[in-house]
Amino acid sequence: MNSAKVVLSVVVSIFLTGCAARAAMVPGPTVLGAEGQVKVAKGDNGNTMVKISIRHLAPAEQVTPGGTVYVAWVQPKDGGPAQNVGQIQLTANREGLLETITPFKDFTVTVTSEQLPTATTPSSNPVLTSVIETSKE
Repeated sequence: MNSAKVVLSVVVSIFLTGCAARAAMVPGPTVLGAEGQVKVAKGDNGNTMVKISIRHLAPAEQVTPGGTVYVAWVQPKDGGPAQNVGQIQLTANREGLLETITPFKDFTVTVTSEQLPTATTPSSNPVLTSVIETSKE
């Protein structure tokens, strides 16, 4: 994930007023035409609702040798381990959507190409990345 730190240095989070926030995802060097967006909102019990939308993403096997699926990861700002929050399935139009919940307020969302949807750690370079900081609102 060291290359993620390089990508993250250029990430600019765009926040909306109110309790919902939106941030663009920065594409990695292997998918420059890909677009992504993360929307977050306050959820029940203090959790954060996360909606990841991606477009123009090539099939996983074209991005990473051995890749079969795209997996979304949430990593807390404090540096804890990245957590697999689900698979993003692409439509025929190369679009995908994943909605999930996390207990974190400040975190990084990363999408990687993986061999299995049940991967326990990211095994490839980030395809899309975004930094979310809702505790400052």
